[in-house]
Amino acid sequence: MNKLWNILGIVTGLISCLGITTVGSFQETVLLPIHALGAAMVFGSGSLYLLIQTKITFDVRHIYIKNPDYGIGPKTLYLRIITAICFACFYTVASVCAFVALMKFSGTTIIWWTEEHAGYNEHLAAAIAEWAMVASFLVYLYTFTYEFKSLEFEEVTMKTREVAKSKSNEELP
Repeated sequence: MNKLWNILGIVTGLISCLGITTVGSFQETVLLPIHALGAAMVFGSGSLYLLIQTKITFDVRHIYIKNPDYGIGPKTLYLRIITAICFACFYTVASVCAFVALMKFSGTTIIWWTEEHAGYNEHLAAAIAEWAMVASFLVYLYTFTYEFKSLEFEEVTMKTREVAKSKSNEELP
C-alpha cells in the first residue's frame, strides 16, 4: 500500500473537520455563502475520505486471510464500497438540488420553505439527500466495529531519570 493514500486520507479528513467548524460558526441565515462552502467541505471532502478509506481497506484485505478477527472480510469490503458510492451519489444529488432550489426560490427568507415557493421540491430532495448522506456515513462508520474491537490501549506512564548534578544545577534556587 502506498503511503500517499494515508496522507490523502488525513488531509481530506482535516478539510472535512474544518468544514464542520465553518458550518457551525457561520449560520445559514447570516452568511449563506460561507455556510454553503463549509457544507461543501464537510460533505465533499467526506465523500473523498470514504472513497480513500475504502481504497485503503481494499489494499489491506490480505490481512483478513491471516487474521479473520480484524473484520476486513469480503462482506465488510463490499459494504464499504457500496456505502461510499451511495454517499458520493447522495452528495451529488444534494448539491445539485440545493443549487437549483436556491436559484428558483421565490420566498423572502431561505429558512422557511412552503410548497407554494418555487424550488420547494428541489429543496426537499436536497434535505432528504443530506440525511441519506448522514445515514450512509453512520453505516460506513459501523463497518469499523470489528477493527476497533481488536485495538488495545495501554495506560500512558511517565518516567523521570536522575540528572547528574552539575555546577549549573547547583546554582539554581
